[in-house]
Amino acid sequence: SEKSYSDFDKMFIEVYHDFYNNLNAMASLFQKDLRLASYIIMNISINEITTISGVSLRTVESQRYRLSKKLNLKKDQNLNSFLLSI
Repeated sequence: SEKSYSDFDKMFIEVYHDFYNNLNAMASLFQKDLRLASYIIMNISINEITTISGVSLRTVESQRYRLSKKLNLKKDQNLNSFLLSI
């Protein structure tokens, strides 16, 4: 539900103060992009993300691909490593 997502976002910001700001400075991202990035930062697996989000594995893979494109990552750059370096 949206309230759960809102609560999650508030708690995430408390722990990772500037992460969303730093990420948004690199690219214009939607809330679902930010949420996916936050799951990755928290080391949540793709299978766990599908369960949390209620979407298919293919959808999460597509979201990861689109996020990589928005961040202008090269094909040899790892999304997880990049996000952890922010």
